[in-house]
Amino acid sequence: MITAHRRRAAAWAVGLLFASRSLLAQVEFYPIDFSSRANANLDALLHRIANASGPRGEVELGGVPFVIPQGQNVWHSLNQVGPNPRVLLVPINVHGASEVHTIINSDWGRRGPGSYAYLEFLTSEGLIHRKDLVGGEDIRDFAQGQHTNTINGSSTVEVWSNGSNVRLDKQRVELPPEFRNQELVAVRVVDRGQDTTGQVLLWQRIWIAGLTVGITPPPRFRVELAQVGPRCVSIHVVSDLPFRGGELGIAFPPEGVAGAEVYPGDDLPAGAQIRVDGGAPAGCEDPTVTAGLTLVWVQPIEGPPLEEGRHDLLHVCFDLTDSVPPDGCVPLRFVSCLGDPAAPVRNVITGDDGSSIALTTVDGAVCRLPDIPFERGDANGDQAFDISDPILLLACLFVDRPCPRCADAMDANDDGGVDISDAVYLLDWRFQGGESPPLPSLECGLDPTPDEIRDCEGDTSCAG
Repeated sequence: MITAHRRRAAAWAVGLLFASRSLLAQVEFYPIDFSSRANANLDALLHRIANASGPRGEVELGGVPFVIPQGQNVWHSLNQVGPNPRVLLVPINVHGASEVHTIINSDWGRRGPGSYAYLEFLTSEGLIHRKDLVGGEDIRDFAQGQHTNTINGSSTVEVWSNGSNVRLDKQRVELPPEFRNQELVAVRVVDRGQDTTGQVLLWQRIWIAGLTVGITPPPRFRVELAQVGPRCVSIHVVSDLPFRGGELGIAFPPEGVAGAEVYPGDDLPAGAQIRVDGGAPAGCEDPTVTAGLTLVWVQPIEGPPLEEGRHDLLHVCFDLTDSVPPDGCVPLRFVSCLGDPAAPVRNVITGDDGSSIALTTVDGAVCRLPDIPFERGDANGDQAFDISDPILLLACLFVDRPCPRCADAMDANDDGGVDISDAVYLLDWRFQGGESPPLPSLECGLDPTPDEIRDCEGDTSCAG
């Protein structure tokens, strides 16, 4: 069964990040100053072959900003003492990186297909992405007419030359999509070439003169799913404009879902009306869409709109079937084909001027996670029992204050509902010698009584 529940009373921060940012093709660029780890000077390298001075300062090369300071501004593996591999580690500490641009050339380059240098990108959650630098494809000698002279012209392009015999090339590395939800902690430049052999064709050393991180900003209008409880998801809407309502269609496999209940999210305005329909799809041409629900909310016309920003609007708690194992997940997908085939529910919000604003959708899943322990009667989750608990409960019920995310903790008398009797029960226990709340009270635990109250969402007083 699909139901809607309304409120009861309702009618670079660190490291070597250079303080510069540019916007080009919807990518925000963050040039990295790694001069503290440099061991060579770009002009000195170029003067070996030509009487040329390279770019310096805050420069744009190939449409991407870089910073190349005065003095030591290049890391050259040839100048690093020690055995192979020779490694440069550059701290980044930027969240949501989507691409990285480098200025790298070889000195005595060696052609592929083998690779004798590579880049590694490390995230805060342990992901590592490696990009091999193949001579004659991804990198080439900075001196024209030397050992390697070709690049692919797509991910690697020439971005500077003196017009005759020296040049600089830029590499673009696209990072995996999962990097956008993590912090790019560091970039590692690894060179395992040779510089002591007498066989010139085996020689290769590389140097790097520029490093810039690119972030592709998320769409300005989007809807996302985030799991907030053992079987519940929160629906977040992000908008750059004020809005007054919206409609969403969510498909799921029927073998994994037996029903769902919809609750107001933390940011849904008081008095907002919610409509939910869980009927079978009627207008979906996609044969994989066989079940789903439509969600519609309308904010009070007389009240102000929701301002631009990110809002937690709705919570959907699913009854998962026995076919979903512990820690198993059911995919949830936004679709625009549910409801009346002539006017299907779309994923839109309504602007304050009455216009429809299409949302970019970010699909997700609901997973069967372990139940969250709680203490019955600790309504505000502060690990204490005092007058604040019944006051918060009454405010949630009658003055439309945000309700805690653990309804079981508010069900003080364990009757399977949250209402004024729970506040009376707590007051009677504390001040009239009444009975203490049923288990789990005065200690953390799980609800031993089957009821229709949704599971606790997020942290409770028993967290940690």
